[in-house]
Amino acid sequence: MSRIPPTVLALIRERSGGLCEVCGRRAESTHHRKPRGMGGSQDPAAHSPANLLRVCGDGTRGCHGMIEADRTGSYGHGWLLRRGELPTCVPVLLRNRWTLLTEDGQYTEVPW
Repeated sequence: MSRIPPTVLALIRERSGGLCEVCGRRAESTHHRKPRGMGGSQDPAAHSPANLLRVCGDGTRGCHGMIEADRTGSYGHGWLLRRGELPTCVPVLLRNRWTLLTEDGQYTEVPW
């Protein structure tokens, strides 16, 4: 499994301000919106800024754990993506704002 390039990590850390992009607490981990087990590890965009979120906790606690435990809700909030969905095209709920993530590590708010 390949590692997230340091330049990409720097972009998403800057985007998040060091805080969980879901709840606003201190971020501790990086979450792949398109699960690597669904072909995401073979996808060249697996480590793109639009496919990554900085979140609190790990795979079993905090927002990272909640995303993994409530997959149906996580798909509905854009925190997880289904096969074939593009990270730049699926809105994601970040700190109570719907946004689209961009490949340059930024986001644009979606007017709902």
